[in-house]
Amino acid sequence: EEAYSLAILIVEACERLQRPVKVKILATDIHQGSLAVASAGIYPPERIEKLSDDRRQRFFDKVPAGYRVKNSLRKLVIFAHHDLTRDAPFTRMHMITCRNMLIYLEQPAQRTVLSLLHFGLLVDGVLVLGLSETPDALIDEFTSIDERLRLFRKLRDVRLAESVEVLRARSASTATEIRPLAKVAAADKSSLISVYDRLLDRYMPPSLLIESNYALVDVFGGAEQFLAVPKRRPSQNVLEMLPPEIASAVSAAVHHTISNRDEFRSTRVRIERDEHDQVVRLSVRPVPISHDSREHLLITLEPEGTGETESTDHSVATRSGDDLSKQHVATLEGELAYTQEMLQATVEELQTSNEELQSTNEELVASNEELQSTNEELHSINEELYTVNAEHQKRLAELHESNSDMRHLLDGTEVGILFLDDRLHIRRLTSRITPVFRITNKDVGRALSDFAPNLQRPGLMPDIERVLHGGECIEEEVRGQHGETYYLRVLPYRPRSVRTPGDDVDSDAEPPAIGGVVITTTDITGLVNARSDVARLIAIVESSSDSIIGKDLNGTITSWNKGAEKLYGYTPEEAIGQSILMLFPDDQEHEFQEIMEKLQRGDRIERFETMRCTKDNRFVEVEVTISPILDPKGEIVGASSIARDVSVLKRAQRESEARQQRISLLLNSTAEAIYG
Repeated sequence: EEAYSLAILIVEACERLQRPVKVKILATDIHQGSLAVASAGIYPPERIEKLSDDRRQRFFDKVPAGYRVKNSLRKLVIFAHHDLTRDAPFTRMHMITCRNMLIYLEQPAQRTVLSLLHFGLLVDGVLVLGLSETPDALIDEFTSIDERLRLFRKLRDVRLAESVEVLRARSASTATEIRPLAKVAAADKSSLISVYDRLLDRYMPPSLLIESNYALVDVFGGAEQFLAVPKRRPSQNVLEMLPPEIASAVSAAVHHTISNRDEFRSTRVRIERDEHDQVVRLSVRPVPISHDSREHLLITLEPEGTGETESTDHSVATRSGDDLSKQHVATLEGELAYTQEMLQATVEELQTSNEELQSTNEELVASNEELQSTNEELHSINEELYTVNAEHQKRLAELHESNSDMRHLLDGTEVGILFLDDRLHIRRLTSRITPVFRITNKDVGRALSDFAPNLQRPGLMPDIERVLHGGECIEEEVRGQHGETYYLRVLPYRPRSVRTPGDDVDSDAEPPAIGGVVITTTDITGLVNARSDVARLIAIVESSSDSIIGKDLNGTITSWNKGAEKLYGYTPEEAIGQSILMLFPDDQEHEFQEIMEKLQRGDRIERFETMRCTKDNRFVEVEVTISPILDPKGEIVGASSIARDVSVLKRAQRESEARQQRISLLLNSTAEAIYG
């Protein structure tokens, strides 16, 4: 059933992809009986009626025994006897399904079979296993397509030790059996078939080849003269196409041949024609066909003669046809009489056995009472087992889901993780740890001391051993060989005991013993560089004599440097968290609104001169530049303002202007005195 199901799915998939169905399915087994049933392709109705009506009508024919696979589907499947553990594997396969077979093999046999299946697949070929099976022995040679459905893809062509040894042994054992075959020229099939048809038409008497259900298969020697197609609802039943006077004789003869398993000798039958009657000799013989499990029969209708001169033969033929029917009835009556005699003998035997059964029944009643009590106990135990099994299945599903989540979490995180057992051998790792310790999944099971880590950190292995034996955890920044920086953590691994819901938690209980070590590494090279850049920028800001203030869009102060403290008199603790309006004179609050509107539009406010108020209520003249602060998305989240005290400069400028004005007045008055 699995082979035909796979063929149906492939046919439907090719149709959806609009591709021709070019596929051969090799269905193999070691049980000849199963192969015979599958090759016949006949299944009882209860097996096929589970399919949809569309699939049932498209891929199966209705037969008396149930349903038979149509030839269009049957020709896609080749059934063969094959032992996976002994025979040479098939090669260049695109897909191999081996479901629920490995679980019955020991571990060495499983690895051998998996190696041969790997050998038989092409690269990127698909391996389908049962829901309880995995290619653990060759996990590095396959990648999972669907973990739940157990679909795996072959990664590469590689010589596996097991497959090479098995194939070499099988080649040696079968080498003596190989013989060269002579080359035979192939005949032209079409010309041979044409010759066969001409020979059959010339030398074979009128004959009909039918199946045991009277379905017409072929016509030979002009036998079509005896057939007529019904006017409505024509069928392949030959009895409906033959004349009534011969149909009954054919039915009786076929029944005789099938019942007795031998040839029905010829008898004479008269057929009424429009111009004259015709006498034919009727014979039926079974025809075995080696490649077909259905039973076939050959009906021969050989004419004897025509015209009124055969009148005597006509009466004989009629009597022969009647005699054939009478003979059939007599046979049935004899079988009925024999059946009645056997029934009577059986009744007498049953009466004799009834007394013995009566005494046995009493013993069974006594035993039944004991079995009843035992059955009740077994029933209660069965219910408990069912409950436990359901809980077990639920736990397995949860465990599988948790393992899958854990695997995806470990693979998706930016942190390299390495699990070591109590001997400091590698148990599990993520891809991020590979460049740090130079290890891969193939190194699972090896000691970590076999590898030289890519770290400028001497004495790492002794420190890891100290953590294993109860020492303090290690958390530090270490440098890599190529200038990168890692945050290294070495922690003890304490396996937790399984605790069911409702168990009391003992807070005074000792922690579980250390069962291994967990090492995590995080590449913080970018963070360290950014931290250096931030420290440098902070130093620049703090060393500036200008006032540098950061604020959000609401005007709340978020940063305050020493230049601002010197200019305005407020310490960072006093200023941060306050409104920037505390620095604005009362008559300049409108200036704050204008500045915030420009900042929200993304405008940069170039240098302008204004007044600000200090902590001791003094007014200072400052030159201010304000720029928007953007987040990583480019959105405005605040502003920074740089202010420089220009009071002294302005005072000197005003004094210079006053001197200039006095000099001008003095010069003007002197000129008037000279020319006046």
